[in-house]
Amino acid sequence: ASPGGGGGAAAGGGAGPGAPITHVPPLLIHTERSVPRAAFHDHVIAELAQYGAEMCIILYQYNGDAEQSGTIDLALLAERTAQRIPAGYTGFAMLDFEKPYMAWLWQPEDSQEYQQAVTQLLAAMTTVRAVRPQAKWTFYGIPRLPLVYARRPPAQQADWIARAKRPQALFDASDWISPCVYSDVWPAAQPETDREAHRTFVYASTVISHEVGGGKPVIPMIWHRVFDINPVNRLKLFSPAHFIEDQVTPALAGGANAISWWGADFHHWRSGALQYRSPEEFNWTNTESIDFPYLDGLHIERGRLLLETVLPGSVPD
Repeated sequence: ASPGGGGGAAAGGGAGPGAPITHVPPLLIHTERSVPRAAFHDHVIAELAQYGAEMCIILYQYNGDAEQSGTIDLALLAERTAQRIPAGYTGFAMLDFEKPYMAWLWQPEDSQEYQQAVTQLLAAMTTVRAVRPQAKWTFYGIPRLPLVYARRPPAQQADWIARAKRPQALFDASDWISPCVYSDVWPAAQPETDREAHRTFVYASTVISHEVGGGKPVIPMIWHRVFDINPVNRLKLFSPAHFIEDQVTPALAGGANAISWWGADFHHWRSGALQYRSPEEFNWTNTESIDFPYLDGLHIERGRLLLETVLPGSVPD
């Protein structure tokens, strides 16, 4: 059998999931545990944890395949897992290996590329579980539908859904499922129909995640900025209403058990991309003492909004 079918889980050995998750927090906040922080500062996560949020430690691809070769250095991945995730950690964790693996998972199931992607990702999951067996593990962004899903005819949509659901061994090896539902639609420059199409994409991504998850928690991954595949308006900040309406609300309508919140504001600020792409936020200050407190405040504000949306009444006035 192919790695994407019934024999895939056996090929992965110890890639199987841990104990079923009995408690799902309303909000997961991603952190990569690097110094300096790239996404959210620790005191922000701690403040939002008072209302039920928990962190999710993410291991990016540079921890095992920085060259995007399609072959993961499992020894390096084991070393980095031990360095970045504390011993005895029982919280949520994610493997984020994208290139070329995501594209290869879209290839024909009997292709060498597809087989390699599933085999490598299962081996990675086996590796991190051996190092941190109590963590609640998942893969980033699968099942994955194209962002233009809702703008295609029904026959193509059906084909895409079938492709997205193929690598069942990866879903079986996960403790929870986390499709990526970032929005690339900037409302000020695009028609309302684009927003409606994105909501349909989010809803469909969440529904099929439940179908492949077999009862595991489905926690879609969102972002408060325009997805950086948008060449003109990437990194612009969504209004609170657009943020919720276009990503969170359709995910909850599709049955999401919680929301997973990604960010990289400090990374993009240090590179200058955030100031360049969203100058109305920063007025070209380029000063940590001004911009970092602003970003911390933004994260607390949006985090409270997310918590109250997912679990009304969880955040006091």
